[in-house]
Amino acid sequence: MPSISGKLFCLPVARASSFFLGSPSEVQKDGSYLIEAGGLPVSVSESCNAFNYFVLLYTLLMGTCVYYLPIPRAMLNAFPLLLLSYAVSVAANTARVIASVYVYKIGAAFLPGNYERALHMSVGIAIFLTVTLISFIFFERRFSGGNR
Repeated sequence: MPSISGKLFCLPVARASSFFLGSPSEVQKDGSYLIEAGGLPVSVSESCNAFNYFVLLYTLLMGTCVYYLPIPRAMLNAFPLLLLSYAVSVAANTARVIASVYVYKIGAAFLPGNYERALHMSVGIAIFLTVTLISFIFFERRFSGGNR
């Protein structure tokens, strides 16, 4: 049985990934989701549910908001930023799953068999770092009034 964070962060990622990969997702006994992407089994589990990224992104955006706006006005943005952070973290994690599949298929032709974990981590770092930087730059300019 998946936990609440598993349902909130794994299920949407599994559904969106399976849609874009053109393969159905199946719930496994351990609560993870399995997607057969062209013969490649892809597991979306609690260990990669992007909850930590969601917390990081929300903290970054809310901290930026609090830095530039008076506290009462910044607190009005707390809930919208929470929802936005959730949507962005689910979208980024979906992009990571999809990119990992394609990078694996490309890399399988010329990389040794034990590279999967490092490649998976590298794709995640590239996507999450890019999304974090773009989000920060956008919101920093938004909240600073374009003065930076």
